[in-house]
Formats: sequence, structure tokens, C-alpha cells
Amino acid sequence: MRKSGMLTLFAGLAALLMVGASARGDDNKTEPDANFKPVVVLRVKALEEVIADLRYLVKQAGREEEAKQLEGLLKGRIGPNGLEGIDTKKALGLYVKLEKKLNQSQVMLMLPIASEKTFLKALEGFDLKPEKEKDGTYKLTAEVVPFPILFRFANGYLYAMPQFSEKASFPAVKSLPKPATVLSGSGLLSLTVNIDEVPADVRKLAVTGLVSQIGNLKDEKPEGETEKQTALREAVLDEVATHLKSVIEDGKSLKLNLDLDRKKHDLSLSLKLTGKAGTTLSKNLAEVGKTEGLGAALMGANQVMGGFARLTLPQSVNKVLGPVIDEAVTKFLKKADEGQRKIAKPLLEALDASLKGGSLDVGAELRGPGKKGKYTFIAGLAVKDGDKIEKAIKDVLPNLPADIRKAIKTGVAKSGDVAIHSVEQKLDANAKEVLGDGPLYFAVRMTRCSSRWARTRWTR
Repeated sequence: MRKSGMLTLFAGLAALLMVGASARGDDNKTEPDANFKPVVVLRVKALEEVIADLRYLVKQAGREEEAKQLEGLLKGRIGPNGLEGIDTKKALGLYVKLEKKLNQSQVMLMLPIASEKTFLKALEGFDLKPEKEKDGTYKLTAEVVPFPILFRFANGYLYAMPQFSEKASFPAVKSLPKPATVLSGSGLLSLTVNIDEVPADVRKLAVTGLVSQIGNLKDEKPEGETEKQTALREAVLDEVATHLKSVIEDGKSLKLNLDLDRKKHDLSLSLKLTGKAGTTLSKNLAEVGKTEGLGAALMGANQVMGGFARLTLPQSVNKVLGPVIDEAVTKFLKKADEGQRKIAKPLLEALDASLKGGSLDVGAELRGPGKKGKYTFIAGLAVKDGDKIEKAIKDVLPNLPADIRKAIKTGVAKSGDVAIHSVEQKLDANAKEVLGDGPLYFAVRMTRCSSRWARTRWTR
């Protein structure tokens, strides 16, 4: 049980590092080595900061007492020599260097050490006894670990790597990167993948495997799939293969960052992909970055949370999407009864151009709190033929069930020349506590090139 407990601790640390990481740049004053550029770098800031962030998040979830208990439990295990010899004031890290022969690659964990003696004693306490080699390297073997673990202490850190091959040896101390080189940056968690550092042979192998896998997926025709659906599925798979192949061959880096600012009460997640200069991928990504949509316009100054997306389908996919939509609509209307058809048909006809437009532009956010402590939820979706949608909504109202028809009121207000409609809704106690008891308002606003449909819950 003691061995299992220690292995679980290591597994937990490894999992924490593998989901992403980031570290304080002042953890080591040594200048970073500009020539060090591994394929993967994962970073997590100091454990003491992580503990504080966890307490903050638990507290924000309304569990302040649990937050205090969590912080007390974790800090209670930290003494003068850290946590089992691990320095909780410095950052953690992991990097990966790929070689043409994959079994010669390095997956290196960097663990800050407050006391080497305490750390080694902690290992022995869990019946893990590493053997020290002549060069100062330790070798640790365990039944449940498929590879021996090689590690040594340097620069105030423990550097540890699995020995994938018997011929693989631990790097010389002078070749180990300094903490500032691996752990520079800011934020809670981050992951950097330097795609251009993957050996060409490995990338070529990845492309070959990708093409083979996509081919297998194209051959696996689901039961009941129509010819039109098959054409759409194959077009989507072809586009996926093309874009993934472009990323593998022409990608430069992929960066994911999770940051938490406790003072500003701001939790953010970002993902950035860059391509090699002059490539088609780089040009396409630059164009995407210039695109402005409805979703971005919805983001307000008093936003609590929100998000937006703008996607455009490739022409090869969009041209086979229309027939699939027509097929699905025909099938639905054929199965529907007369009452359902009177409601659905006008709406589907009005939405036809939007469904076949080949783009999605949507956004949503939660704003507030207002003077009475309530919040406002607002969402928007760009559509085409907004005048037809507006007319269809009014045309189907007489055909709706009496209770639904009674809840909908058209033209309750105007904003310029835009008519605003409302829908009375029954909310549970939790929803009323956050949003109040106001109705749902919605409107269709016409623009030069498209229409925008939005809905808002205004609180009282």
C-alpha cells in the first residue's frame, strides 16, 4: 500500500503536468538558453500558488469552508523542507525532445527540490529504493512501471526521465537546460508544442498514418446512411485530412494557456496556432485573425463570462450540405402531422438560406450584476433573409397551441426600426435567483449583408 501510494503521488504530478503548465519567470535568474527548443514544453506555476488558486475557485463556487479546509490540509503537509522534499515555491515543468528513433527520445520531468535528502528518504518510506550510479545518476525500478526511471539533482531541481531503451543514458549535467529556459512565462497552466521541431521522418510517418486512418473512416459507412449523407461525410473527412496534414507539415507552434487573475476575478483560456512563414497555413491563419463577427460585438464591459465563434465551411463541404438539409427537411415534413407542418414548414423555408449559408457566427455572454444583484443573459446568431424569418414567426403564431401563443407577444417595444418581441417563461427558483423573473426578449435586426437574430433576458 505504501508503494502504491507513492506511485499514485507521482502519477498525480505527471497528470498535472500533462494537462498543461506555466511558471514564474523569476524562479531562476539564469538567462534562458535561446538554442534550447524541445518539441513539447509543459509548465505549472509554484505549488503554493496553485493551492491559493484552488482555494479561490472553491470559494467562488460558494464553498468557502471547504476552501479553507483544502488549503489547511495541503499547507499542513508542507514543512521547512517542502512537501516530501519538493520545493513548493518554485515552478514545475516537463519537456519532450523527439529523435528519429523514438525510443531514444527524452521525456524529462523537472521537479523543484528543497531537500534532496528528504526527497530520497520519502522514496524509501514508500519502499522505492533508487540505485545511485557512479556519475551521480539514480536509477529507479518498480513492478508497475514499464520502464526504469533515471534521475539526478541539478540547478535546484530533480530531472527525471523514463529509460525507453537500454542504450539510452541520462544527459550530462552541463547539457541539462536551466529552469529559466524551460519555465519562463506566466499564467497558471500552459502547453507549447513546437511542431517544426518534430523530426521530418516522424512528421512524414504521422501524415501517412493520418491518411490511412481517414481512409478507414471513409470506408466505414453507418447503417441507414443515404448517398447524400455519404457525400457529406466524405467531404468533411477530406477537409479534416487536408487541414491536419497542413498543420503537421507547415505548422510552427501550438500554444495553450490557462490563466487565473484572482485580483481581477478573471479566468481565461487561450489557444494559438502559428504556421511557418510564407506557407498557405500561415496566410489562412492570418485571415482568420482579421475576421470580425457578431459574437465578438456582443462582448460587453461588465461581462461575467461569455464566448463567441465564427466558422466558415469550405466550398467542397458546403455544396454537399444543401442536399442533405433538403433531404432531412423533406423526411421530417413527411412524418409530421398537419398541425406540425403548418408550424414547421414556414419556419424551415425562412431559415433555408441560413442553414445552407455555410457559416456560423454566434456569441453569448452573461452580464452584471445589476443594481438589484441580478444578471442579464444575451445571445446572438447571424442569419440570412431576416425579413422572411420575422414574417414566418408572425405567420405561425395563430397555429401554435393556446398556452404557447399566449406567452408570446410581438412588437412589445422598438429599438430604432427594430421590433422587439417577448416570451413569458416559467423559471425555477435557482434561475430566478440569478436572472430575476423578467421575460425573454428577442428581435431580428437587418444589416446590409445579413440579418442578426438575438435574444436577451432582461432582469428586473
